[in-house]
Amino acid sequence: MAGQARVTAVLGPTNTGKTHYAIERMLAHRTGVIGLPLRLLAREVYDRIVAMRGPSVVALVTGEERIVPDRTQYWVCTTEAMPEGLMADFVALDEIQLCADPERGHVFTDRLLRARGTHETLLLGADTMRGAIAAQVPGVNFVRRERFSDLTYIGQKKISRMPRRSAIVGFSVDQVYAIAELLRRQKGGAAVVMGALSPRTRNAQVDLYQNGDVDYLVATDAIGMGLNLDIDHVAFSSLSKFDGRRMRYLMPNELAQIAGRAGRYTKDGTFGVTGEAPALDEGMAEAIQAHRFAPIRKLQWRNSRLDFGTTDRLIASLEERTDDEWLTRGREADDLMALKLLSAVDGIRHRATDPKSVKLLWDVCRIPDFRGISHAEHAGLLEKIFGYLHEFGRVPDDWLSAQVRRIDRTDGEIDALSKRLAYIRTWTYVAQRAGWLDDESHWRGATRAVEDRLSDALHERLTQRFVDRRTSVLLRRLKQKESLVAEVNDKGEVTVEGQFIGRLEGFRFSQDKAASPDEAKTLRQASLQALKPEFHLRADRFYNAPDTEIDFTDQGGLMWGEHAIGKLVAGSEPLKPEAQAFVDEEAGHDVAQKVQRRLQHFIDRKIATLFEPLLAMSRDEAMTGLARGFAFRMVESMGVLPRDQVTQEVKDLDQDARGALRKHGIRFGQFTIFMPLLLKPAPTRLRLVLWSLAQNLQEFPESPPPGLVTIPSDPTAPETYHTMAGYRKAGDRAIRIDMLERLADMLRSEDSRGGFEATADMLSITGMTLDQFAGLMEGLGYKAEKGEREKVKPVTEVVPEAEGDAPAADTPVMDADTPPEGGIVEAPETPAPAEEPAPAAEVEAIADEGIAPVDETADNVEKIDDGIPQTSDDETPQGTAPDADVAGPEIETFYTFTWAGFGRRREGGGAGNRGQKGQGKPRGGKPNAGKGGGKGKRQNAGNKGGGNQSRTYESRPPKKDKIDPDNPFAAALMGLKDKQ
Repeated sequence: MAGQARVTAVLGPTNTGKTHYAIERMLAHRTGVIGLPLRLLAREVYDRIVAMRGPSVVALVTGEERIVPDRTQYWVCTTEAMPEGLMADFVALDEIQLCADPERGHVFTDRLLRARGTHETLLLGADTMRGAIAAQVPGVNFVRRERFSDLTYIGQKKISRMPRRSAIVGFSVDQVYAIAELLRRQKGGAAVVMGALSPRTRNAQVDLYQNGDVDYLVATDAIGMGLNLDIDHVAFSSLSKFDGRRMRYLMPNELAQIAGRAGRYTKDGTFGVTGEAPALDEGMAEAIQAHRFAPIRKLQWRNSRLDFGTTDRLIASLEERTDDEWLTRGREADDLMALKLLSAVDGIRHRATDPKSVKLLWDVCRIPDFRGISHAEHAGLLEKIFGYLHEFGRVPDDWLSAQVRRIDRTDGEIDALSKRLAYIRTWTYVAQRAGWLDDESHWRGATRAVEDRLSDALHERLTQRFVDRRTSVLLRRLKQKESLVAEVNDKGEVTVEGQFIGRLEGFRFSQDKAASPDEAKTLRQASLQALKPEFHLRADRFYNAPDTEIDFTDQGGLMWGEHAIGKLVAGSEPLKPEAQAFVDEEAGHDVAQKVQRRLQHFIDRKIATLFEPLLAMSRDEAMTGLARGFAFRMVESMGVLPRDQVTQEVKDLDQDARGALRKHGIRFGQFTIFMPLLLKPAPTRLRLVLWSLAQNLQEFPESPPPGLVTIPSDPTAPETYHTMAGYRKAGDRAIRIDMLERLADMLRSEDSRGGFEATADMLSITGMTLDQFAGLMEGLGYKAEKGEREKVKPVTEVVPEAEGDAPAADTPVMDADTPPEGGIVEAPETPAPAEEPAPAAEVEAIADEGIAPVDETADNVEKIDDGIPQTSDDETPQGTAPDADVAGPEIETFYTFTWAGFGRRREGGGAGNRGQKGQGKPRGGKPNAGKGGGKGKRQNAGNKGGGNQSRTYESRPPKKDKIDPDNPFAAALMGLKDKQ
């Protein structure tokens, strides 16, 4: 390219318009070539010239990209890719100071010495190159250009205090990513620019910054090479870098090249340090501001007159030295290292025996190691490519297709996509080499398409990871001091300016959990400003909402729909709790007060409704004396009071006092004194919550499921829990207190000293199996003795009703207010004998023993017709197996219960001793011995013979079968019924 033409060196610091001047000068000529240091910068300049002259006359040539129209006039190239022999009118070399770069300097020095335009040549760069250029280019003209704006050093700044429109510079990928992540959390995000990015990805990232989507840019030293961005401040996160061989400190002129990106055109800029970077010493900072640096004394050089005779001669020519004092042989480059490795391979040495093969080998060795793998691995790939080219003259399509197809994937994270982009750059470079492929045009398009897809995917991942658009938008609006409007949908999701920021749960704002702690401040600031009107509107809706929309939980929480908006706390009395509202402080005092008042109204009305009988009794002025005092005891215990806690008080009550209390619904049971209306599920649930508050429990026990007669007893439950739940603990289970009183009524007519067995009615009202019932009876103070006997199927005959005898009363029906659940059959509530006026001696007996006097004269045992048709002697009864006699008698288990003799049991008393008898006697073999006569006495005709000949006669029609056929224990109960 050497020729007689004007050569001008335009030197000066950054932001002097040197590149812009070169473009103008090139377009003033018919043809021109401009060499640029980076592929990114080449693409930027190419786009600018295309915008001015159109794509049909502008070519772009880089290692991995080649756009060459037929009518090309202007060539925009990377310095390494500048074509030779074009004889263009104009040639420009940008960033000429890179002649001193240890890695690429020999390429720039070669262009400095040999690249010339036929009419004009421009050398653009730093003023430190003046002496070297003057020594190497005779007759050169120098033009000094001054910076358009001032550059000022402002020292250390934390990233959290970094001003807007700042670029933070790191010198490794990990460092760049770490800074970008920190900026995302604190500032809403950052764009990322690195030399390894494809132009497509880089341009997309720069657009994020230039358009204002983010206010920060994190970059490597790639931004120092001519990228024109609107940067006000440049901060160095480090002052050292790895140059491919070792870690070294950056020179002042290198720092100035990067710092000079701050302040574009006439706008002043600043620079400084951040993170772990030490502060610049005063002399270095002053030199950067004044653009005074030591001149470059040595230029990197490598011989360009190569000998392709043999591989050894080629290596020798590349390592040739120079006597020029300005030039020094550069360190061993990657292409020379690859050549040495391949020339040592026997297969390669045998093939590269002629100049053509040696030149082909050198061209292959110049494929850059985009992947950054080991030299040996890279040499292995080059060996394959050289083998194909030498043997076939082409790289096989099927082999190349397999390599490209393996890379053509857009899944994975940033590191995986970056690695694939580096890999595809290798094949893009191969596709740009003339004569290496059968269909060069196809593969250039195919590899470019893969690179574009990977570039778009990488941009998307970079944006997802390092740009929080939500925080960025909100911060920008807050800085602009514009009013923000929040939108809350029916799911409580809050969006501000179209960005999801969290959920409004009741009157508390819950930020998006995906937000980092550093983002929380920004989100909360924006959200609460926007939510203030919504808080007031929601408070008005809540205050006017009906009580049906509000409820309390078993743990004392207060709910509005599905949102917790408060909780109950203990008040001065158990029946006077206080409501505490959950309202964000930022919602304001008025909103908090309105919510609290509405919650207090709700709980006050709920207590007044569910405990109305109890509260009415406490307000009854007609009750005086002992009755009034006992009424207050009932209020304190919230309607359920164990009798053994007030034994003396009950004895002291006369019949008038008891009558006054009964008028308010008080029932004096054998075990518990209670108000039946307060045993319903709703009052019970509320009573447990109020009791838990009064006891200052940290975790409230749950209310038992409604409708169950017995529940498993909880040994870990607090004392009196079962009483407050409406149950009495008896062994492993607890029985509902109203059902216990009905069971007690049945037990009074049994011989508790001589022993008795469970009846079907007893099992029916408890909903238990026989074994479970035995455990319950032990918990109530009875001794249960287990036995076995031959199951007897009695033949029942019913005689007509005798004259003058009263018919039996109708069988009671189920309580309609409490439908059976889970197959449990509840017996109807019958008045307890203890509630009727009784002689003082009988009351004393009840209080002392806990059981009613037993009828010792009743010896009649009722038999219920089982409805099975009678059969003749020689006929096998229906449902009987023909070999039943051979199989032997059927054995059944039974329990005999006797009073254990240790008085009335306390809540949760231990079980009695369950004995085991051997073989029991058939029921009915011995009549029960009762004492006394009372209501419901049974006259037992007896069966003196015992055994299978027993018969029972009644002077009244048989009772109806009271066993629910849907009861899961119906079969067992029917068997017991048959034995009665």
